[in-house]
Amino acid sequence: LGGTGHGNFVLLQDERAGEVLQGLEDRGIIPRPLAPYGMPEYLRITVGTAEENDLLLSSLRDVLRTLS
Repeated sequence: LGGTGHGNFVLLQDERAGEVLQGLEDRGIIPRPLAPYGMPEYLRITVGTAEENDLLLSSLRDVLRTLS
């Protein structure tokens, strides 16, 4: 079939997903943890507006820096 898939969310994979989740929540961003679905290292993040996506990326950079 090929082609590009479309969706309204992205999956973030990180072995520290729980810590990333907490860091994002502390910044007002609420991803969905996928551990209850057998995927403990994944977070599901809904795509938002350009401004919301910019805030997500900035916040994610901050969270990952603090976990390094």
